[in-house]
Amino acid sequence: GTMTFPHNLLLRSAAQTGDAIAVTGWLGASAAGLRLLQAGAAPAASTVLLDVHRRPTPRLEAGRLALEAGVRCGMDVSDGLVGDLEKLCRASGLAAAIDLPSVPVAPEARAAFPQDWQRLALAGGEDYELLLVAPAEVLDAVAERSALPVTVVGRTLPGPPGQVTVRDAEGRPVPTGAGGWDHLARR
Repeated sequence: GTMTFPHNLLLRSAAQTGDAIAVTGWLGASAAGLRLLQAGAAPAASTVLLDVHRRPTPRLEAGRLALEAGVRCGMDVSDGLVGDLEKLCRASGLAAAIDLPSVPVAPEARAAFPQDWQRLALAGGEDYELLLVAPAEVLDAVAERSALPVTVVGRTLPGPPGQVTVRDAEGRPVPTGAGGWDHLARR
């Protein structure tokens, strides 16, 4: 029969207030690769970024480990961390806060776009990493067993469904501009 990928069992609507929010791997590489392609540049240093953009790796193993550990809420990061978390929070009826200093940014993306890496990491999309939402101790169990880093980047909160706030190191909201991160990443 058809193969069902295990993380199809992760639901967007199963988040609870106070859950931790984690991502697998690193963010921003695919968007950085796309931007390099659009710029017509293919310096040797960018091969990692171009590879990630052209040949993303679905995180099947991390998805399986997450399910085994009891994670029930999650999704692929396809439209960018903030945009996908907004969808998940809307489905779960919650708001969320992301701590910008905790977001795992691909070092190559940071190196290639020193002015813009935050945008690429928060809104770039197509990274094929997993967004996992569960109690912190459940995510800790996934992180312990995963070959891939599983990084807690924020928390779900009561609030307007789908409202995601990004905070800096001091806990202040980072202004995302009128169009939000989505608009910034696609410029």
